[in-house]
Amino acid sequence: MPEESLLQFLIVRVGIFKAAKVAGYIVAWGLYSDSLADGEVPSVEGCGRWWRRSRPSIYREHAVFRKAFPNEVNPERLWRAVQAQVVERRRVRKEIAMGQLLQIRMDWKAA
Repeated sequence: MPEESLLQFLIVRVGIFKAAKVAGYIVAWGLYSDSLADGEVPSVEGCGRWWRRSRPSIYREHAVFRKAFPNEVNPERLWRAVQAQVVERRRVRKEIAMGQLLQIRMDWKAA
């Protein structure tokens, strides 16, 4: 049986509307995290500042993320897993790799 995609996992865990928000938050976190200089540690407040989101807004997004992934402190590990698979897909089939972002497979239950 194939593993479920990130989006499928999120829909089951938090519902369709919140699933889209969590997926967006993981990507937003990743882009922010990737922008940091070596040695800088990503934070929820730093992510909010980088995206010009209010403190309450970014913490609401983070809370929904934590509901989906209660054992994760932040999306960093998940973002790295997504990146690794996108890089591999790009290597194999560069022209469609990014279009398949939400179909990336992983054992999300372990997260």
